[in-house]
Amino acid sequence: MSNKNLLNGTLGVQASAMNRGVASTAIFTDAGVRQNERESTHRDWGDTVSFKHIMELPNHQADGFQSSLAWGDFNGSNHFVGAWPDYPGQSPVDDSPDSGEMTAAARSLNSIHIRDKTAPTVVSFDPADGSGDVDPEASITLTFSEAIQAGSGSIDIHAGSPTGAVLESFDVASSSHLAFSGSTLTIDPSSALAGETHYYVTIGSDAVHDLAGNSYLGADAYDFTTESTIESITLESVLWDPVSGHGLLDIDAMLEAATGQSIADAPLYGDGYGSWDWGLNDIQAPDAWQAGYTGEGIVVAVIDTGVLYTHSDLDGNIWINTGEISGNGVDDDGNGYVDDIYGYDFVNYDGYALDDNGHGTHIAGIIAGEYNGTGVTGVAYDATIMPVKVLSSSGGGTFTAVANGIMYAVNNGADVINLSMGAYGSYSSSLTNAISYALDHGVIVCMASGNNSQTSPTYPAVLAKTLGGIAVGAVNSSNVVASWSNDAGNTDPYDFVVAPGVSIYSTYKNGGYVSMSGTSMAAPFAAGAAALLLSAEEDYASDWSLEQLENILTHSAEFLGAIALSSSTSVESSLGAASAAGFDAASAAEFLSAVDADPVALTGVLDGVPDGYEVFAV
Repeated sequence: MSNKNLLNGTLGVQASAMNRGVASTAIFTDAGVRQNERESTHRDWGDTVSFKHIMELPNHQADGFQSSLAWGDFNGSNHFVGAWPDYPGQSPVDDSPDSGEMTAAARSLNSIHIRDKTAPTVVSFDPADGSGDVDPEASITLTFSEAIQAGSGSIDIHAGSPTGAVLESFDVASSSHLAFSGSTLTIDPSSALAGETHYYVTIGSDAVHDLAGNSYLGADAYDFTTESTIESITLESVLWDPVSGHGLLDIDAMLEAATGQSIADAPLYGDGYGSWDWGLNDIQAPDAWQAGYTGEGIVVAVIDTGVLYTHSDLDGNIWINTGEISGNGVDDDGNGYVDDIYGYDFVNYDGYALDDNGHGTHIAGIIAGEYNGTGVTGVAYDATIMPVKVLSSSGGGTFTAVANGIMYAVNNGADVINLSMGAYGSYSSSLTNAISYALDHGVIVCMASGNNSQTSPTYPAVLAKTLGGIAVGAVNSSNVVASWSNDAGNTDPYDFVVAPGVSIYSTYKNGGYVSMSGTSMAAPFAAGAAALLLSAEEDYASDWSLEQLENILTHSAEFLGAIALSSSTSVESSLGAASAAGFDAASAAEFLSAVDADPVALTGVLDGVPDGYEVFAV
């Protein structure tokens, strides 16, 4: 018989010989007798006794039950004694001053009642304690072991841990978001909870009482995890075009999908849709900045020809390996690389990942050029750039070097990787395995689709179809897909978007600036957007999977449809012709000489496989 059933038991009165020379009575609770039942057995408290009387107890009241017992057939020489079995948490309390004993002269045992001393417990928690995929808009219901009422103090909702940030605090005495009804307590948060977030509900030590005034003394916290809130942009609800894939990168829509909050339109940045800043405005990056998302704390690895990390528009955003001591020739942090203060050079095998081509520095500026009133501003202007050099001064390199660069970036904390390179129709198990390693570690990998005028992406961007990562094609300022930009392909939808990639102005290896065109320029717009998305994830204490992050970025894109197929400009057509023709080693060197001579006028696309190289900048 449980403690609670005691209050619904039956009182019996027995006459027994207790070696006192007088007849005595005992009042007891019989575990074998339930409410509304009679049982003619007796309890042997010594000598044989005879069953004398039985009395029904009322149901559980606020302070237990209270009943006066009176029998007129006992003579005045009898002595009545209240005797009770030992039940934990329960004891009889007599309201009269004689502690439960009274002579029979009054023919009654005055106002004996049992007080409930057992604290209420939670018998169920909805959503179930420790459950996942909970609707963020659902209310929270706790069912207790008995009727309850508000005490004093608060019931709180925390994010991340029972002692984490308090997102909601409800005063039990006054909050309209708490409802006490019988044995249930319903919590209705003031607003929908964020998706994919681990929450804890804590109950203050005196917040919940039973009707007898006992305080809840159960578990300190109950937890659950909400489900993703991005159902509105699931695969079934998005459009797909074989040229532009999901469409134009749209940072505004991306952040609204990620946060569930409306992102206000910001004024056009810089020269609007002019020569310098059209790409930023095209993908609505200024809206993210106005909302407070700038990529701060997010590390983006530029795996390319290196980066001029002393450039005045980049030097404040360069990754620094704080575990390494510069120039001492020692691998201080034990990561396998010596003096890698600002990344690593896998072409010359040293810790100086400087750019001797210009391609990598240009990409770095698109991602995280500083917001300093001069030069250029990056999509995620507070993000951190990790320079990793895997391509030589001619823009070529080996798959092995690229694979090693990816492994280095992942192992040293990169959150996003940009790969503006490719070799159409090629394949490398080492590079594929390295990209798989990055994806397995939750790193967002953005890859240029290539400049071959083909109907599917180059390698490794084509891996987005099967392995993961995001492939990125290029559009001009009219959102027309460049004629040389490789298409998404007539296939099942996968993570493919387009982004600005024609005449993109950014930082250059000589400390100045240059305009370049190519899917190499489009991919870093996506990498910068990924950094902004990760900023939102941190702000909302969310824990999205890599697949969800990729889907948020790509499925929120602005569908272009017929716009993407509009006629290309003559400049783009000439670039496409140059791309299709490709470059041999000699023409590549000639092209690079032209870049050095007149970088600002550069609009060409470095494409093709130079002799002796496996992979190249695109």
